[in-house]
Amino acid sequence: MEDRMNGQEWSSNTGWIISGVAIGTGIALAYAASRRKRSWQDRLVDTADSVSRRREDLLDSGKNIVERIRTIYEESRKVMEDAAELWAHGRRLVRW
Repeated sequence: MEDRMNGQEWSSNTGWIISGVAIGTGIALAYAASRRKRSWQDRLVDTADSVSRRREDLLDSGKNIVERIRTIYEESRKVMEDAAELWAHGRRLVRW
């Protein structure tokens, strides 16, 4: 079970996380573009330029988020394994 959780499932979850970050960035760009009093094309170009200038910061933040999620995932998996082990031990005690 551990191999399955580390391999295929993790890569699938990572794809969803990256997609969510991309969608969130798009929404933030659209919102920022709508808040200024210039044409929407000018606002969109300015916002895209700003994002491209700060892409390294965004990349570092994205990596940081993925690392935190990986840590949470690993710790949660350990808790679930311990809970399953405790459950099995309790069932063995009840049988006697």
